[in-house]
Amino acid sequence: LPDEMDAPLPAPSGKAVWYSFGTLVANAAARTLQIDPSELKTGVRSVRRGRGRLHGEVFLYDDVPGGAGYARAIQANLEEILQCALDLGHNCDNPDCSGACYHCLLDYRNQNVHRFLDRQLGVAVLEFLLQGTRPSLEQEQIDQCAAALLEYVKNGWRVEPGGVFDGRYIPRILERSEERIALWVIHPLEAPPSPQLREQFITRYGLRLAVHTSFDLQRRPFWVMNNLVR
Repeated sequence: LPDEMDAPLPAPSGKAVWYSFGTLVANAAARTLQIDPSELKTGVRSVRRGRGRLHGEVFLYDDVPGGAGYARAIQANLEEILQCALDLGHNCDNPDCSGACYHCLLDYRNQNVHRFLDRQLGVAVLEFLLQGTRPSLEQEQIDQCAAALLEYVKNGWRVEPGGVFDGRYIPRILERSEERIALWVIHPLEAPPSPQLREQFITRYGLRLAVHTSFDLQRRPFWVMNNLVR
């Protein structure tokens, strides 16, 4: 990933990125190779990517005694499989699917990572790989993420409207005593602001930045509340 993108594997949002991507690719490989999905397994291991960044590395392997050679077949058909994975990520047979269900990503074999799976995160990786598209959030999505947090902060903080600061949309400003905090929402594949930018916000606006991913705000807002300034 380039410097503007990041998905640290130790973070739940990073795990969500890599496992969602790997699951989509494994499902697409099974469909393309016309094999039973149970014969392919997905794993993610950590890999250092320079400057202290620890990302995920997805690997697929066959779950057949003695091996069935699926890895070579995946390599030979990789572009087709990645395109199929993108199509699967964009479509689910379940009209009520909110991002992961038993029609698309979930099955009994990956129960231990169900809490991390989200089709749109896998799609974001695939769109970057295949189309060079950098992930971003629309203002409406940012507002929805902020709304998920407000139920947890309304009793302890004063909530003020945000705005655009140096070209960046801040959905809400939280204030308590003399402390003023700007909620900075990022995509799980987006790198956080630099220390220099954080200092700039304090100097110019008197705002400390609370930087959180859309995944954390939507999936675990109570944790965000307890770890607001990071």
